[in-house]
Amino acid sequence: MAFSGYQFEFAPHRQVWSLLNALTNRYITDNLLPIGLTPGPKSPINLDSFITPFLEELKELQEGVIAYDGHTQSQFLLKAHLVLVTGDTPAISKLFQFAGHGATYPCRACTLQGTPFPYSYKKVTDNVEQTINSVRYYYPRRSDAQPRTAASYEQDGQMSMSDSDNIKNCGVKGISPLVTLPTISIPVCSPFDIMHLVYLGFTRDICRLLNGSYFGGKIRLPNVEMSAQAWKELGSDMEKIQAPVSWGRYYQE
Repeated sequence: MAFSGYQFEFAPHRQVWSLLNALTNRYITDNLLPIGLTPGPKSPINLDSFITPFLEELKELQEGVIAYDGHTQSQFLLKAHLVLVTGDTPAISKLFQFAGHGATYPCRACTLQGTPFPYSYKKVTDNVEQTINSVRYYYPRRSDAQPRTAASYEQDGQMSMSDSDNIKNCGVKGISPLVTLPTISIPVCSPFDIMHLVYLGFTRDICRLLNGSYFGGKIRLPNVEMSAQAWKELGSDMEKIQAPVSWGRYYQE
């Protein structure tokens, strides 16, 4: 199942969220089954209410429903299981009730803790300039980050639903009803997809961190930054192995 939010070109202030099922492992048009669409104009406050009808049908399909085979002209018991949920980090965070990619604990796969980076910016309102102080997090490698498990996800979710202050200590706001399905388990059911992992998201930010341009050069890590010669050698090596072009391919119609 794929989950994502969209903004309309003619109305960028409006957004809808869509649920889309792939009936096989190939994302071609004939194999895609639209499940639902939130009405907008903003992100739904209670996404679980949109999931519940689909969830009930999935539970019924797990037990099996009578279907008809036109080839053999006979009835059979049809079973279907949801085994994979994909989407970018904001979508997966919303679907599984994680705190999000800007939180102290942003990752759905481990308990990596972010390091705060205070910053300020100017904002003009009614011709009055204000200085806004804020904090963002960056995520250096830590040896104490533990992998998330299905049990730890549910435990953190339960604690956060009882006490919202716990969210900042674990990065989980609640428990998605999808985990009531025996085939859905955090985090193995929602791996990082190649488009956001390589082409759009993390790799881009890592490269900026390594070449000293992350946050416009405001965050510098001299001990890990790469020299111009190192970048040149890396580019030559990637060209030899055809990366990242060979890591993914366009969908086939």
